[in-house]
Amino acid sequence: QPSDISQPAVPKSYAPDTNLPRWHELDHIEPGTSRKDDTALPVVDASRDSASVRAFDQLRTRLRQITQEHGWTNIGITTPTSGCGNTFTAMNLALSLSRVKGSRTVLMDFNLRRPGIAKAFDITPRGSMRDFLMGHAPIGDHMIKVSETLALGLNNCADPEAAETLQSPETAHTMERMRAALQPEIVL
Repeated sequence: QPSDISQPAVPKSYAPDTNLPRWHELDHIEPGTSRKDDTALPVVDASRDSASVRAFDQLRTRLRQITQEHGWTNIGITTPTSGCGNTFTAMNLALSLSRVKGSRTVLMDFNLRRPGIAKAFDITPRGSMRDFLMGHAPIGDHMIKVSETLALGLNNCADPEAAETLQSPETAHTMERMRAALQPEIVL
């Protein structure tokens, strides 16, 4: 039956904008040395043959199968409370995904209240995630690559309005434009 309730607008899909940077045009920045030596966040190292490496590789394999089956790109990693390991999980899963040759993984620091990805990689962020998501920072100025298969969206400050930022139409628009320009397999 017809209804007087208006339906929400369906977001349009974006074709890659020729003015936006492509994957190969992102600045390449090497992670700092403290991520290996002195970090509060353990990093699962690809060169170690450990149960941790195998666990993240198994998770990676299953995640890739499921995302390909369903055509998914965005994967959210969250925990019930602070300190339960969402940054640890997201970062190590992204590193595991990045070991797949020819793949493209984007890791976004959406922990807007307690950003930690930049510290874990020992990289100085280029700005706030809020500014990026609201469209105030261009993709090429905000996003960086740490390898040919892993790009990062880092955050330099906490966002007091984190929930509002993540639910904003501008955030959906920015993420759609970023995915269209960079063509990642998975965005964490």
